[in-house]
Amino acid sequence: MDRVLVPLGTFPGFWIFMYRLSPFTYIVGGMIPTGISMAPIVCSVQELIKFEPPTSQTCGEYMAPYIGMAGGYLTDPNSTFDCNFCSASTTDDLLRQFGLHYGTRWRDFGLLWAYVIFNIVVAVGLYWLVRVVSLLVLRMTLELMISRKRRKRRPSKRMAIVNVMDNGSQMGGIYRYKHFN
Repeated sequence: MDRVLVPLGTFPGFWIFMYRLSPFTYIVGGMIPTGISMAPIVCSVQELIKFEPPTSQTCGEYMAPYIGMAGGYLTDPNSTFDCNFCSASTTDDLLRQFGLHYGTRWRDFGLLWAYVIFNIVVAVGLYWLVRVVSLLVLRMTLELMISRKRRKRRPSKRMAIVNVMDNGSQMGGIYRYKHFN
């Protein structure tokens, strides 16, 4: 699952397309925010970012614009030295870094079903094209071949050879042709 939880901006152009095409993206995008959204995060001492604020400002005054934009929290916002900052205060802040949002869970669920239905329709369509249409073409070809064989056995409708001897003429023994309309 760690392959899906990579910030989208770190992918090269083609892989962004593949990331959006993958159904696994939408499974994760629907399940993870539903399961862990809106929970508070408490950073351990090793996870805190330590820094010094500018002189004459508290940690809270210095970090207020950034926290308002990106989220997170300070352990002591009134301190004027040794600021400790945690980059996420809720799981929503953490999920936002990966492009996952609680509000898009139903969209992701719908896109997953659209993917499933599309694949079923394509599979049935290809089956129909390969099996049913090919059987129809085979049947039509066999019927055409059979009808051609039948035509070769029958005499022509326009002219039939008649083995008649003309006894009244001086050209006895010559075959004549009788024409039909």
